[in-house]
Amino acid sequence: LDEKLVEKCHRQQVPVIPAEWLISDDPKVRKKETHQHAVEATEWSTQSYNKLTRFKPYAVHLFLLLGVKVIMSDIDIAFLRNPIQYLEDLSHQSRAPLIFQNDVAPNVVIPAANTGFYLARSDRRIVKFFEQVSLTPSVENDQTLLNGLLCAGSPRRTIELGGHSCRHKFRGSTESFKVYFLEKRLFPNGSNNEIWGPLGNQTLGQRLTAAKVPHAYIIHNNWIVGEAPKWNRFK
Repeated sequence: LDEKLVEKCHRQQVPVIPAEWLISDDPKVRKKETHQHAVEATEWSTQSYNKLTRFKPYAVHLFLLLGVKVIMSDIDIAFLRNPIQYLEDLSHQSRAPLIFQNDVAPNVVIPAANTGFYLARSDRRIVKFFEQVSLTPSVENDQTLLNGLLCAGSPRRTIELGGHSCRHKFRGSTESFKVYFLEKRLFPNGSNNEIWGPLGNQTLGQRLTAAKVPHAYIIHNNWIVGEAPKWNRFK
């Protein structure tokens, strides 16, 4: 959907989801579908948006089958610091092979997974979970589907002591794994309105301090619908 970004990723050997995975194999309809995706896929809850996002867990599952660890990142994320070592250490210390950005508003206690930023280790249980997500029939987007499956679903989710993790149990099996949700002060999502807006005389550091996220690794420009509003908020 962004050819310049794809070319840059290829030059830097960054894995990207091939366009061929997103559209029809029939060359007669490929051009039309590509244009349709480019127009509609940025609009939350449209059919094209939901279809596009459902390829994300499918792609992650394929990489996990290769035995590699995956850090999934949407392109509406700005990196302020390199989070890789932090995520690696946290995964081992918390014994959580799956770590998600927390997508709830600042005053909400029960966490929810954001499928735009997460770490997934190539653990047999995580491979099994992503296979389940990929194969579950649904017209919903990937985040709605995944949260409905993860740790018995959002409304019934049992949060472990400390409020940052839950345990996913496979139905009809004794297998389980721990899921960790990142702290919003280090990985804020787009619901923190104090982050956004013209800086004026402030530096970015001053803005992040005022928003109570001075040590943030990333800021995720979500919780806003449409490509133009996202661009304006990034500016």
